[in-house]
Amino acid sequence: MPTSTIRIFKNKQVGKNASITPGTPVYLGKVGPDARFWMDASWAGSGAIKIVQRICDTPEGTYYQPSTAVATTIVASMAAGRNRFSASLVGSEWFKPRVVEKNIATGTIDLTMIIRY
Repeated sequence: MPTSTIRIFKNKQVGKNASITPGTPVYLGKVGPDARFWMDASWAGSGAIKIVQRICDTPEGTYYQPSTAVATTIVASMAAGRNRFSASLVGSEWFKPRVVEKNIATGTIDLTMIIRY
């Protein structure tokens, strides 16, 4: 199965009580129902982060949390380190992750999406 990788953040600073999203949305393309999505996250900070997904049908649209049928949170709490998390994104062509700092700390995030078709 072919895979694609999309770099979302590279050494992006996350401040105290802050949240960040990419400046431009991530284009997922027309993926089939068998596609699998992962987020590779590397967090270097003293607190923890939360990663939330937001989707839309067009790049200019209003990004919204997916319905409750699809998990809106990719990871509820991630301490410093590197992890891979699955994401349920089928049904949308555009994606904006949101990284939320949770513990009044600062750090940097590297975030990459992996899609297997």
